[in-house]
Amino acid sequence: MSDQSPRSPHRTKALLCSVAMIGVAMTGTSAGAANATVPGAPTITSVKAVGLNSVLVVFAKPTDNGGGEIANYQATCVSTDGGISRAHDATKSPIRVPSLTGNATYTCSVTATNAVGTGPASTPSALVVVRPKAPAAPTLTSVKAVGLRSITVTFTKPTDDGGAPITNYRAACTSSTGGAPHAREAHHSPITVANLTAAQTYTCTVAADNRIGLGHASAPSAPVTARPTTPGAPTITSVRAIGQRSILVTVTAPANDGGARITHYLAVCRSSDGGAVHNREAPQSPIRVAGLTPKKTYTCTVAASNNIRLGPASAPSKPVVVR
Repeated sequence: MSDQSPRSPHRTKALLCSVAMIGVAMTGTSAGAANATVPGAPTITSVKAVGLNSVLVVFAKPTDNGGGEIANYQATCVSTDGGISRAHDATKSPIRVPSLTGNATYTCSVTATNAVGTGPASTPSALVVVRPKAPAAPTLTSVKAVGLRSITVTFTKPTDDGGAPITNYRAACTSSTGGAPHAREAHHSPITVANLTAAQTYTCTVAADNRIGLGHASAPSAPVTARPTTPGAPTITSVRAIGQRSILVTVTAPANDGGARITHYLAVCRSSDGGAVHNREAPQSPIRVAGLTPKKTYTCTVAASNNIRLGPASAPSKPVVVR
């Protein structure tokens, strides 16, 4: 009977041990809850414009979950140029953020949330432009002077239409030598840009347009000179001394008249041994150059002119001695 008494030393010792164990357990639980915190920041590994008006954010989970299971992630995309900011939640990577502004530039960040709360945001992502956006640049394949004061620009379409059909192309030609710039729009290649300045040098670019706007221009073309330009050089076919103090120069017309009718030729004869220099203009071949110095040796050149200006001179003739 005495062993079953509440005052029994054995029973009292057992009760004290149980109370101590419960206290330890309760203390441990309280300490664990007190030490829990919000998660660390996720790490964004990539951002990509997908579909229309959306960005796909790929990330790695935080190295520190704060001592509790992560229940949610939120990706937030903020525009740097006026687009609407949006956020979207998910339980894992990747997160697609929809309803963004087409052709606007964004950076995105991600936060993680556990039972304690939301942790700090990740480092912002690289910049990404949302589709639909302006098209990529076309590729120029050739530029050619055609007709009078016109250049034909040939190109291939961009590899990326920006997520919206291309509606138009714009070819623009600008001069490095003082010619007036001009541009023209068309639905396809080639595009002929007219009303340029004759005999001036131009480079041209092409840009594609969709419902978002005009995209980046292509790399500039090689230089091209708008026609009419100066004629090419004639070819001297013969020179001979005739009469007194004269040389008769025979030429063939240039292969290229520069896009305008040749109006006249200029023949110049120069001495290699002290004779007087003389020249003469004529509307056609042959050309007689007079007033030269007797007994002196000469070579002659000829240049052609149209309504733009005088072109380059021919190669010098063979030497001839004046009578």
